[in-house]
Amino acid sequence: MGRTTGESQISLRLCAMKETIEVIVSMKRSRCCIYLHAHTDDWQFFQTPNICRDVDSGYYVTIIVVSASVPTPQSYATNTYSEYGFAREEGNKASIAMLTEESCWSNERITVQGHDISTNNFGNLSLVSMKLPTCATGQLLCGTDPEVARTTGYGWPAFNCESLGQLRDSGKPIRAIDSSTSYSSWSDLIDTLQGIIERVHRDRSVWLNAPEFDRLLNPHDHPDHYAVADAAKILSDKLACTTILYSGYDIANRPVNLDAHGQEIKRKLFQTYTKKVVELYGSDPDYDVNSPQYNAFLLRTYFRPLAPIK
Repeated sequence: MGRTTGESQISLRLCAMKETIEVIVSMKRSRCCIYLHAHTDDWQFFQTPNICRDVDSGYYVTIIVVSASVPTPQSYATNTYSEYGFAREEGNKASIAMLTEESCWSNERITVQGHDISTNNFGNLSLVSMKLPTCATGQLLCGTDPEVARTTGYGWPAFNCESLGQLRDSGKPIRAIDSSTSYSSWSDLIDTLQGIIERVHRDRSVWLNAPEFDRLLNPHDHPDHYAVADAAKILSDKLACTTILYSGYDIANRPVNLDAHGQEIKRKLFQTYTKKVVELYGSDPDYDVNSPQYNAFLLRTYFRPLAPIK
């Protein structure tokens, strides 16, 4: 028996809906959103809720954390990966698990440009941890020039006084704090970051989300943030990708611009992060719940496209 007119029309509508859904899914799968920043808590403080929208939209998302966690006083002299550093990385994973609603994730070591790098996969979201030493912000433990301490960042004595800023400015090599690899030059680090992005994006269009490199638009930020921002500026040119730049510490001085929902997303993600840190370490010495600055971060996110988005 042939179809009635009504059945034919329903069939055509169903086919059209299927084609529309397939197009939407294809568009989502064609975009890879890279969230590049310095420390384990930076994407939560400065790039949320944008990252949440990309995850909810079904895009492939990769978070790249370049620097390892801040060493504790106990690790200054031991040159070992501190318990606090481990707790911060686990807090980062707990926050991502909440974001993706993935209770389990896989671990994998990858080799890029000859460098051994740690990754974790949470469904359509992956985390890349490069574990490079963070700088001793504003401190003179490894030098005597306050301006260098503020803008470039000296390192910690326990980690051979190495920092991202010194790798950029003077070519001083830097080694991962777990001794998994080392970078001999700024271009070595840039090429490795490019290799990581090319590995994860494959044939998808890249949207690079990174710290703001313009010091006038983003004043008084962390030296590690600026170093990663400068790397992202080079990567943006190399990859010819859409680039979104996020302001850092200075957002605490700007008007509140997130609605209640955006603020709640930020707060829940960061609370999940710091709860895991406290669970594993006993406290979170880098975060004070009464800190006006940190709480101001949770009410604001400021970003701009590097170029008009087509």
